[in-house]
Amino acid sequence: MESNRFSSGHFAMQGRAHIDQRRKPVVAVLDDDDWFRKIVGVLLQDQGFDVTSSWNKQEFLESLPEINPDVIISDVQSPVMDGVTFLRLLQSDPRSSLIPVIIITGHPSPESLDLYSLGAYLVMMKPIDIDSLSSAVEGATRYLSIT
Repeated sequence: MESNRFSSGHFAMQGRAHIDQRRKPVVAVLDDDDWFRKIVGVLLQDQGFDVTSSWNKQEFLESLPEINPDVIISDVQSPVMDGVTFLRLLQSDPRSSLIPVIIITGHPSPESLDLYSLGAYLVMMKPIDIDSLSSAVEGATRYLSIT
């Protein structure tokens, strides 16, 4: 797991998400493409986010309590765990079910719309416009701070 800083501040409180306003929001970038993780990580750091990244969704899930991300950016296809299984696992755990997940896919399909019913906050198609992604992350953190 690559990380610049682990931070805790996102937590479930009586079924509601909350972000500690005294620290930077933590964004987890999960993608098997090293270049994508690095570029998105650097760009989001430049926008004021703390970023952690991993190519392995299973390892990420195991370390989720320590990472405690405010927003997750994840690709659909992965060698270890696909995005559908990942979303189902996140949604099945009350500790992670409120974390907004932005799904990135390079293969638009009717199944992409099913990702919303599985709990995706947003589905974006590659290639990604970094300004749109940054706006989506900011929107997700604002959503958390008002819920």
